[in-house]
Amino acid sequence: MTTTATIECLSETLGPLTHMSGTVGNQAVLAAERVLTRSGERLIPFLSGNAFRHSAVRQPGMLWLIDQYDLEGNLSLAQLNFLLHGGNLTSSTAIENTRRIADMKRTWPL
Repeated sequence: MTTTATIECLSETLGPLTHMSGTVGNQAVLAAERVLTRSGERLIPFLSGNAFRHSAVRQPGMLWLIDQYDLEGNLSLAQLNFLLHGGNLTSSTAIENTRRIADMKRTWPL
């Protein structure tokens, strides 16, 4: 005998929580997946595992290391972007120093 159950969940965040899938013009677009419900198709925002890893491990870990090494106020914007986001957020990434990136990932794995 097969039993079917419907489980409906409601979650509430304690602060703003978004994950972007890109931009259209000057507007950010939230990452969303089409889900078929009894009320029809709906776009449901989602977070990727990578977004969770960044929020739960990488960013807090790197902020802790920056504090432990007493680097606050001593890093350039490019250095902060690399440490906190893994790359350049302020200009083209067409020319990246892949050796430096590999070395940093080896020594600072967060």
